[in-house]
Order: sequence, then structure tokens, then C-alpha cells
Amino acid sequence: MQGKTHRQGGVLVALIAFQYMKSKGLLIPNTNEYVQLLVMYPFALWGSIAPDLDHGKQSIPARDPVSVGIHKLLELTQAKHRSWQTHSIAVTGGILLIMYALLKRFLMTHPTFAIEGVILQLILYGIIFGVASHLLLDLITPAGIYLTPGIKLRLAPNNTFFATGGTWETIIRNIIIVLNIILMIYTLLGLFGIEPLNFLK
Repeated sequence: MQGKTHRQGGVLVALIAFQYMKSKGLLIPNTNEYVQLLVMYPFALWGSIAPDLDHGKQSIPARDPVSVGIHKLLELTQAKHRSWQTHSIAVTGGILLIMYALLKRFLMTHPTFAIEGVILQLILYGIIFGVASHLLLDLITPAGIYLTPGIKLRLAPNNTFFATGGTWETIIRNIIIVLNIILMIYTLLGLFGIEPLNFLK
């Protein structure tokens, strides 16, 4: 799918994850809930396009120093677009899981990094939500994603209706935009203490 669809997907997953974590008491304690969302949000946007850093040099979706560095690393591994290096549940998900485990281990052994640890956790949550949204959206395209290197998954048939930038993507993006508007309104109402629907409880 295109970058604009992936970004909308990143917003949607971040908002859903935030509401779920809030309803289940999984947000970081002693830290304002909405400040947590504000920290996660931009990193969810970045994570939503990060797997496409395997594009060619002229087409990479972000050009900040970290993105350019990741792109160059992927070039060294000769990763092609939508390769197992960037679009694999096992590899991409595994890397994020290792990062999360290392961060938690570091914070357990270095309790003095309390504030920095909260920020790093929220950044990593945002990236995880964004990357998850990217893989989910690419799963419903003809190209699909990898379960593991060599094993592909896809939930869309291989025809032009489902092609990137086609009718299917337009429908999906419009649905996501509507859901984002609804969830954004719901989130803003919660900021003012109004929660008309406790649909995740």
C-alpha cells in the first residue's frame, strides 16, 4: 500500500492501542495518559512507514538521519522492496521484541533512568504499533508479507482491483480515515473526562 494509507493505518492502530491500554490499566503509571499518547503518536507514524525504507534511494518514505541510516543498512544486506528483511512477522517482529526485552532488562538493572525509561518505552510502543499497522495493511495486498523467510502470507487475490494504489486501497484508506476521526473525537472527549462508550472494557 502507499505511504499515505500506511500513515493513516499507523494513526488508527496507535489510537486503538492507546484506548485498549488505558482501559486495561496497561499505560505507564504516574504519567499523564494523554502525554503518553502524544509521545507515542509521532513514532507510530514513523513506524507505519519504516518497513518501506527498503525502497530505492529516490523513493524512501522518510529522510531523517535514522531513516537514511536504516536504508543504507538495508542496501548493504541487498534487501529488495517488501523483502523478508522488512516485511516478515518473524524477522521484523523478532527485532522489535528483542529491542523491547533489552530495554526492559536495562531499565530493571538501571532504575535511576526512570524518566528516560518512560520516554524510551513510549517511543518503542509507538514504533511497534506503527510497524504492526504496516504489516497488517500489506497482508491484505496481492504482494502480502512473510511469516518467516521463504513463507509468504497474503489475504488478497492477485488482480488489479487489489493492486497498490487501486480501488481496494482507496476503500481501505477511506474506512481508516473515518475510523480515525471517530477515535480522535472519542480520545478528545476522554481528555475532558467524557467517555460515552466504554467499548474496550
